[in-house]
Amino acid sequence: MIEIIQQFEEKIKKALEFKYQNVDQKIRNYLIQDNILTQWELVKFYNLYIKSEVYPKERIKEIMYYLFDIKQQLYYLLEVDLGLYNHLIYNRGFSNNNIIDFPHIQLTKFSLDQNIILKSRILWERIMNFIYYLETGKKLENKVSGKKSKKKIFFDFVSETKWNFLVEYKNHIDWFDDKLRTPEVHKSSIFRNYFLTASDINPDDPISLIGIVVNPIWENGVNIIQGRNPPLRYWSVNLKGIKNLKHGLPK
Repeated sequence: MIEIIQQFEEKIKKALEFKYQNVDQKIRNYLIQDNILTQWELVKFYNLYIKSEVYPKERIKEIMYYLFDIKQQLYYLLEVDLGLYNHLIYNRGFSNNNIIDFPHIQLTKFSLDQNIILKSRILWERIMNFIYYLETGKKLENKVSGKKSKKKIFFDFVSETKWNFLVEYKNHIDWFDDKLRTPEVHKSSIFRNYFLTASDINPDDPISLIGIVVNPIWENGVNIIQGRNPPLRYWSVNLKGIKNLKHGLPK
């Protein structure tokens, strides 16, 4: 398994090096070495897991594949999709204040926003799958007969684990689904109204799930697999319906 992990990590590194190959060397080193994708060291995670006696060893192979999926999804969002805002809009001289005067640019932004909404929700799905399997050795499935969604099953479950800090974000994720993801997938698009009224979505809303993932998940996960309590908390004014985490989380 370690060889497969190293192969995966090497390909991620090569991808970053290729992307930043024309950037000044000092800046390039910073962009690569301090990159979340570099900091999430899967070989380190594997070795800590194997060394620890907290979780069954036989789960590690599937766990690593879940982590592969998460890192790839982060690459799509952080290194490809978010950069398109600059490439297609802001570097061309447009801003959030004037794009309403240019319908093509406004539609371009809405297309990118929709992309971020759907892909970041996929990212959250990957996080739930990873954590549930880590803790149970089972796949997170919808319980159709009980009419429970994966999301409800997940939050009910983690509330009794060391991952219970994630419950604090449930209201925001519910809001994200109700106001952003579900309309775009199953109902009338939210962007039609913005387009007709020459207005714009709050630019922080589509990317809000990304912050929940990139801030507390990895460091807390590394501690949890070693039997320690998770030390990190994340709060942002852009998260809807949650308490101010600066004042602490429920134990």
